[in-house]
Amino acid sequence: MHHQSALPRNSKINFIRNERRHIQQRCSTQTTSSKHDRAFDNILRLNGFPENVIEETKRHHQSEPQTVNTEWLYFKIPFISDRPDYKITRIFRKEGLLQRVAQKSYTLRQALSHHTQNTCTRPNSSISNSNLCPRSNTVYQVTCRGRKKFYIGSTT
Repeated sequence: MHHQSALPRNSKINFIRNERRHIQQRCSTQTTSSKHDRAFDNILRLNGFPENVIEETKRHHQSEPQTVNTEWLYFKIPFISDRPDYKITRIFRKEGLLQRVAQKSYTLRQALSHHTQNTCTRPNSSISNSNLCPRSNTVYQVTCRGRKKFYIGSTT
């Protein structure tokens, strides 16, 4: 994985930490562990990771494991970049909320494809035989007949 790939920074850091942990667990001696750690560092450098990130993962790897807080609530959003995640996290901290931001993977295919449903399948709906079936998270436009006026709305 390249350092500039479109993944959350936390995911990249956790990937590196997990690889370091696997090296420690699978190597039988400290010598082979150090050798594999150096080789892994070189792979990270070839993939554009800066030295401070490499060193950061070494320091955290050598520290004690963190305890898991089971009181956290997770706010799941599609990953765009790290900036919105930091801003949202800062708001939660400022308000004293036990909330964390979790990124949902979002592919280009998902962004570009849109599956539509031709008829409403909701039982007992007054519009069951039309294309006007109520949907969630939808932006819609209704055009008035015989007029050039329209209404744009959204559902949640």
